Amino acid sequence: MKTAKRVLMIATCGLMFVNAANAAQAVTPASGQNLARMFFTQVIPCWKPPEPANGGIATVVRLEIHLGTDGRLIGDVELLSKFDTIDPRIEEAIMRAKAAIYACGPYKLPPEQYQSWRNIVVTFDPRML
Repeated sequence: MKTAKRVLMIATCGLMFVNAANAAQAVTPASGQNLARMFFTQVIPCWKPPEPANGGIATVVRLEIHLGTDGRLIGDVELLSKFDTIDPRIEEAIMRAKAAIYACGPYKLPPEQYQSWRNIVVTFDPRML
């Protein structure tokens, strides 16, 4: 039987925490905002978005990551964004988003809230900077 997932999107930061429905620690909007702020203050310094393509259209990259209790990545970073075509600027945007995730870890997040941040969907959107 599949475990249902509960998702909270932190729209202002582009971060989504994905938890099992029976997680011990619920992610509330307030705690989600705090976790998002903690995560993004660590990853943003490592992210160098490419110049916008096609007259200023920003490439938005969405990734899913899994973290261990020590804040280190577990497995590969998964690309969730779907693109009709992959041109060199899109490839560069994907590469830079993934590079930021790898370069800034391990992440320092509250261990008592591990169930809330072990699986994260991150949206890299240059318009949010």
